[in-house]
Amino acid sequence: MVRFIEWTDRIAAGDPPFTGLMDVLGAFLTESQIEILIQRFGLRENFPLPPDRRRTLQSIGTTRQVSRERVRQVEFQALATLRSRLPQACLSSIHQAFMDFISQQGGALTGQEVAAFPNGAMLDGCSPMGVLNLLCVCHPPPTFFNGCFTLLDDDQLAQLTARVNAILNDRPLIGGGDFASLASRIDLKVPGGITPRIALTYLDHAPEVLKLRDGRYARPGPGVEMLVRQIFIQADRPLHFKIILTELNTLLKSGSRIGSGHVLEVLNGSPGFERTSSGYYRLRPAGETT
Repeated sequence: MVRFIEWTDRIAAGDPPFTGLMDVLGAFLTESQIEILIQRFGLRENFPLPPDRRRTLQSIGTTRQVSRERVRQVEFQALATLRSRLPQACLSSIHQAFMDFISQQGGALTGQEVAAFPNGAMLDGCSPMGVLNLLCVCHPPPTFFNGCFTLLDDDQLAQLTARVNAILNDRPLIGGGDFASLASRIDLKVPGGITPRIALTYLDHAPEVLKLRDGRYARPGPGVEMLVRQIFIQADRPLHFKIILTELNTLLKSGSRIGSGHVLEVLNGSPGFERTSSGYYRLRPAGETT
């Protein structure tokens, strides 16, 4: 308790008791715990994996010649310690530096952009991505979600997901600017609000959303139907579904892709399209009934 009061007083006075991350870890964790966190979170790696793909417990156990379960226990104990009040207070300057960095970038960062974080004495030479991975687990927010880091906590991300789905239900094919404008009206009591950066980074990393090269976004199903309709209008003739599939995927950014099943579901399930022969479809003129 005396140490807690002394160290928190020093932190409040702007004189933190530790100069870097490894000092903090060394004050609270055993050597074994530190080494496992270094391996698990890629603290010493030049190109660490993101949180959803970090090194497995089994591979660490194999390296250390212990069981996977033993590695899990040591990691659990280490993270539990770092989540307690005094370690949190001692990590606060590092945590705040990352929070400020993400805020300066508009409230969201991709994994590649984390590399621009100044890697000075504060991180003791550790990888910024690795340190941020660790903070997301033991000191959130920041929060890792679908390949990006944000200032939103888990509850806010859940609310944002629900609101984004509502926007895409109403506008299944939408431009990035229009979406950012609508998303900025979402009130989640986040410092700075839902910025265009947060909104568009979220969409760019949402696996269920299709990203178009022209900056638009589409929801599978109704959004794909609108794109298929545009392809038919431009072609002004019946098209084979494989041609439609190729044209659709040409419209998408790298990383987004539509399978033939989605296209056939739209062509066969919408009254706006009619099969004319084997594999060929046409767009029904407005007012024509089935």
